[in-house]
Amino acid sequence: PHSDNFIAMKRRFEEKPAFDVALSRESYRDKFRHLLILEEEEHERLLKNKCDGTYKLSLLSRHKLPEAMRYPLDGDKGAFRYGSLSGEKLTGEVISYAIQTTEDKVSMHITINGHEMEASIVKYVKNPHVLYVALHNEQFLIAVCKKAKTAITLDVSVTFILKHAYFKRLFTALDEIPSLSQVLPQESDFACMDTGSVRILRPRFDCLLLDRCQLHALKMIMSTQSSAPVLVVGPFGTGKTRLLASAAYQIVLQDRNARVLICAHHQKSADVFVEKYFGPIQSDHHYRLRFIRMVLKHSDVFQAKPYQDCYKSTYKVKSILSNGYKPQILVTTLANALYLKEVVDPGFFTHILIDEGAQTREPECIMPLCLADQSTKVVIAGDHCQVGPALVVFGEEPREHGLNVSLLERLHSLYDKIGGEAVKHCSTLVNNYRCHSGILRLSSSLFYESALQCEVSGDIAHPAAPYPLVFVCSSLDSHVVKEDVNNGEAILVLDQVKKYVGGNNWPEREWGVKSLSDICIITTTSNQKQTILKKLRRDYRDIRDY
Repeated sequence: PHSDNFIAMKRRFEEKPAFDVALSRESYRDKFRHLLILEEEEHERLLKNKCDGTYKLSLLSRHKLPEAMRYPLDGDKGAFRYGSLSGEKLTGEVISYAIQTTEDKVSMHITINGHEMEASIVKYVKNPHVLYVALHNEQFLIAVCKKAKTAITLDVSVTFILKHAYFKRLFTALDEIPSLSQVLPQESDFACMDTGSVRILRPRFDCLLLDRCQLHALKMIMSTQSSAPVLVVGPFGTGKTRLLASAAYQIVLQDRNARVLICAHHQKSADVFVEKYFGPIQSDHHYRLRFIRMVLKHSDVFQAKPYQDCYKSTYKVKSILSNGYKPQILVTTLANALYLKEVVDPGFFTHILIDEGAQTREPECIMPLCLADQSTKVVIAGDHCQVGPALVVFGEEPREHGLNVSLLERLHSLYDKIGGEAVKHCSTLVNNYRCHSGILRLSSSLFYESALQCEVSGDIAHPAAPYPLVFVCSSLDSHVVKEDVNNGEAILVLDQVKKYVGGNNWPEREWGVKSLSDICIITTTSNQKQTILKKLRRDYRDIRDY
């Protein structure tokens, strides 16, 4: 992003701030560009203050490497030497932050005896105490090692490099989106919706069956003639993903020329469309479906376990699209969708369905819309009462002026303000299929005006549980834990697990055979997770499956 154009744009915004103007079609691009510039600068400041410093660099011989590092990195032709960084400043929290926010190919500059070299973080090997790196100037390191004649540890100065590529793609999305009617619709962009005349074919697959509430939302999606998106607002467990899968199925079933792009924020969420819906459908020899799950790299294809034939790398997808292949359904992430802009024109996809539309910054959510034209039907599903971009956006001004509000949440408020036909383009799902009524009742009353309905059968409590939802205080009193590892709470959590599943405590007659893979422990940091796993293996061996 630090090209001449970027610097010129930054100077222009410094002279005349664009972030505090009202959002309109005229100000949309400049406003979000300016907010992203401010956030990027905040990330650079945080990375410098949090991570830059003097560390100990230990050069590692091949046999001392962690097992996962004994194989070459992508592009490794022998021009790397591996090492580990350690130091008082390098806590687990700093390591996690550095892994998340630095560039992949060149993550840092390391200065040794006045000589600066590039290095990259080995991001797939995580350790709460050291940061593994691949050093890019082997010849200099060989000379250093010969001079020392033994395995050495050096004092080095490290400057980390922010992942500018992420922000650059957000700027690209703002530049490339062809029409703003999908992100800033006006009253004239909403056509009259006639759901009564919509034909819904009964699916041959049980995984696509819908309840009455979901069926109404499906009819809205199938009947829309508007350039403005249809919004599907639904709390957790209400079947938003199933609804989008059913919509894609109905669209291609009724129109063999239709092409549907489905995008989710996270890779694992995109995989759900494969594992639960389109993978099984494509495996049915009685139904031919041209389906692709697009992943970024070729190596990601081999990491996919179920329905691996559905997975194709971005390079492969671009190649087959360039040769005229037209998939009926293509599933990928919001960020990866932008790569398709290189090979297809806006309007190639007749429908764009966005899942998790309330979980990320608006400029990321509009990436798939760079592939839309005025005739493209857009659906955005999500839940703005769950964790959204406010948690990940840095900087007071970006948060204050709109970057902390998701596209779905902003459009939901806009539709209410416009009224009339706009309100009819929003559907709310309320039937929950995921959790016990006692658990659901709390979140429903706190966040959803007690509107959620529990559709889960079975109401048998664990004999050791006084309530379906139990809060346990850690009794830390005034003691504040500053590290990202808390041994006391790890023990407390595992004691609770032992209470319910250890020994003969599991109510097998009422709940069936115990499976620890059905029990989830959630922590706020990856290092706390590792702490819990170590204690589980070492000190809680009676917590095990039969």
